[in-house]
Amino acid sequence: GSLALAAGTPQLGQSVTLALDDPTNQFSVGIPSFLALSGAPGAGFPGGLSLPGFGLGPVATAGQLLVPATSVLLAGPLYSGAPSPTLIPIPNQAGLVGASLYVQGAIVDTLQLRVGLTQAVELKIGS
Repeated sequence: GSLALAAGTPQLGQSVTLALDDPTNQFSVGIPSFLALSGAPGAGFPGGLSLPGFGLGPVATAGQLLVPATSVLLAGPLYSGAPSPTLIPIPNQAGLVGASLYVQGAIVDTLQLRVGLTQAVELKIGS
């Protein structure tokens, strides 16, 4: 997939590694990526808001916005052409047990002037 849990489990005080990828190989190498994090899924999850031209694939492929537009945005690694890992720390706060964190990635191709949205991942936080 285009965003996957690569290592770790979402437990208090631990970290998980998410791997962001373009399995279609349509995006340039060495370009920025971002992760959007939210405590709630976007409307229609696991579907989403269809955005023409924001898919991973040929130009004009539709992508889906799967997290709210008000999500927290984190800079990810430069996309390497292979799954690019990002470490996400889980705070050691008891109130987070049982909560879900929804994460969606975006690859921003500054050479082709396009953005590709990944799949979303739901991380259910345990103790």
